This record gives sequence, C-alpha cells and structure tokens, in this order.
Amino acid sequence: MTPPSRPHATPLKSPGRLVPLDALLTLLWGAELAHLAFPNLISPDYLAPGLVLYVLLGLMGSRWQTLALIGALAATSTGLCLAFGAWASIFDGLRKAHIFLAFLPTVMLIRATMDQRPEIAVARKLFSSLDQKERGAGLLFGCHALGSVLSVGIFALLAPILGPHAPEEERKYVVGVGLRGMCLASVWSPFFVSLALASAHLPDVPLWQIMPLGLAFAAVGLMMSYMMFERATGIASLARSLSSLAPVVPMIVVAAILVALVSGLTPLSTLEALVVSIPPLCIVSLLPQGRKGLATACRGTYTGLGNVSAEIGILTLSIILGAVFEASLGPSGLIDHLTFLGDSPLVAIAITMAAITGTGMLGIHPIVSATMLLVVFANVPHGVADLALMQTILIGWGLAAMISISGISVVISSALFSIPPERLIRGQNVLFVIAFGSLSVIILGILNSDLPG
Repeated sequence: MTPPSRPHATPLKSPGRLVPLDALLTLLWGAELAHLAFPNLISPDYLAPGLVLYVLLGLMGSRWQTLALIGALAATSTGLCLAFGAWASIFDGLRKAHIFLAFLPTVMLIRATMDQRPEIAVARKLFSSLDQKERGAGLLFGCHALGSVLSVGIFALLAPILGPHAPEEERKYVVGVGLRGMCLASVWSPFFVSLALASAHLPDVPLWQIMPLGLAFAAVGLMMSYMMFERATGIASLARSLSSLAPVVPMIVVAAILVALVSGLTPLSTLEALVVSIPPLCIVSLLPQGRKGLATACRGTYTGLGNVSAEIGILTLSIILGAVFEASLGPSGLIDHLTFLGDSPLVAIAITMAAITGTGMLGIHPIVSATMLLVVFANVPHGVADLALMQTILIGWGLAAMISISGISVVISSALFSIPPERLIRGQNVLFVIAFGSLSVIILGILNSDLPG
C-alpha cells in the first residue's frame, strides 16, 4: 500500500486529504457487500458515483508516481474515446470496477487479522532463530507462504527481524530473495490484485482450476530459485527453513478452500466469493483472541482503509481503459493486425509473457499491460485456453513485479529497508525472471491443448 515515510514505520495517511477516506470506503465496502447479497435490489449503477467520488478524493493525497500513472491511464482512455467514440464504455468499466471497493478492504482485514494471530508470531520467531547461512532458503519459502496472504506486508515483518543497522548488501540480499518468494505467490494466491484483475476479465476460469495450476508453477519457480541461488545451504537447512512455515500453513489452506467452495457452489465469481467469504472467516479466527484482539484488528483495518486509495484508483482507471480499449478495437482496425496470434498458441503465450515482463522492467505497471493483453485476447482468435492465458498473465505479472522499479513490491521494500529502488533490481532476480519465464512459456505451450477454456 502507500509506502511508509521512514523505515519500519507504520504507513501513515497522506497529508492534504480533506475527507476521511477510511470512513467513505467503509461505507462503500458495506454497500458493495449489500449489492452482492441483494443484487436485484441494489444496482451497481448506485455504486458508480461513490467509486468516482472516492477515486477523485484519493488523488488529493497521492504520490506523484501514482498521479502520473492514473493520469496516463485517463489520458489514454480519453484519447481512445475521442478517436473512436467509445464514451459509453467508461460506464461499463465503472460497473466492473466497483468490486474493488470490497476487495482491497478485505485484503486490509486479512492483514490486520494475521497481525493478531499467534501463528504469525511463532513463524517470525522460528525464522529469526535460523542461522544466518540458512536464511536464504528460509526467506524464499517463508516469504512465499506468508506473502500469499500478506502480500507486500511480508516486508514489514522482515524489516524488524533484520534490524535497521544491517549492512546495505545484507539488506539488498534479503529484499532480493524476499521479492522472489513473495512475487511467486501472485501466480496462484486469490489475495493478490493480479488474480483479481485477471478474474475480472476471465470470469469463467474457476478458482479450483487456477489455484492448483498456479501452485504447481510456484513450486517449480521456488525449486528453480533454490537450485540456482540457495542450494549451498544444504537439504538439512532447507528442512529447518520449511519447518518454520508450519504454523501458518493451515490458515492459508483453510482460506483458499473456503473461497474455492463458495466460488464453485454459488453463482459468485472468484473475486466476489473472496470478498463475501473471507471477512466471516477473519472474525471467527479472531474470537479466541477475545474482545481486545477483535477491537485491535478492527482498528488496524479501519486505519489501513485510508491507505488503499492509490490502488483502487489505479485498478479503476485500468478497468475503464480495458473497457474503452475493447470498444475501440473494432473501429480502429487493430484486430486485423493481430491475427498472427492465432498462428501458434506457443507464440501467443511467449509474446504475452515477454510483453508484461519487459514493459514491467521499463517501469510500466503490469496492471496496464495485463489489461491491454486480456482485452486483445478476448477479441482476437489465438488458440490459447482461458486457463493457460490466465496463468500466463499471472506469471508475467509476478516476474514483472520482481524487477519493476515502479512496482509496489519494490517501492515498499525500498522504503522499509532504506535502499533506493534502482539498487533492488538485482542481477539474480533478472536472471531468474529470464530462466523461469522461458521455462513457463514452454510448459504452458505443451499443456495448452489439454487445459480447459
């Protein structure tokens, strides 16, 4: 979320906000849940004005990087509307984007809940007790497991363990390994924005299909990283590192199964199932902590709601751009120039992976590249199964996040560990991106014909 102003500090609300965004978002969160519960009574059209108001107010306290990205998205959408008359599609985008009024608050609730659970404290203690030489594997697998739920919040746990006075090389090493572990979670975890955005464009891909496939790719990526960079620690050290994760695994498994069941047994999409099923699970998991634990989690969630306006703004403008771009494809004649994607699914997969990863390294947020590519594939014959396409997008997103100087993962870890973002784009991670990305393209190309969609 919004980076802290100093290492190890709790994220603060951006100055200059004239309206309590946390209160407004709480209201909109409740309205979105009411819409999901009573879709025939509460129209999404009623939520659109609230979403627009929230985004506009959030811009008042946004960083210049966020303003630049949102401005570029808005300018591109406006240009397409002026050129091809796609104005009506802006409202289509708003209708799709209102789900994020509940998704980001749900993520904040998860983080606040995890902070109160004893399993997190145990896992952190076990990790901090590892020998310095063993921490490479521990970081890799630990950041993956914890990061699958906490996302970039994992770096807030790592920073105090390492300490503010550690040498810069050690801090860079920790962040580099942590980025590999955490970003690989984005290829399967339902708590990442990557899966949320992909699900919005590919709603027919169920969670019970993408999660096992993504987990398999994440396992391949983790073992590849271990063999390339961390294997010198030995099998015994790897076993001790993995044992430090045992306390948190049951929570992650229960949450994933619950979301998959709700998604499979109801007409709700994956994203809708997540925002409906996870809050009750969080409340139940907090009951053993008593009234004090529940109150602390509620305060933490409410405070966090004031720090997600940038993400909601970016996601909203990205969804709008996708809707406008889709409406402009026909009049622009661009489809006629993209028919080559249908010549070979392997070529289409490779181009998609390379485009997201390459533009990410150039500083273009994967939200932008992923949105454009998802829209293209929705309108151009390509021969790529929906499940394979979603997995390609998710892997490309995760790899781009590891090496993008403007990515939220790099920006937040930069702030927490007091290292300029450009120094965090380590050679090891670039090498891993090339190796794992290439292998993933080959595997997906082979599996494509057997995957549904």
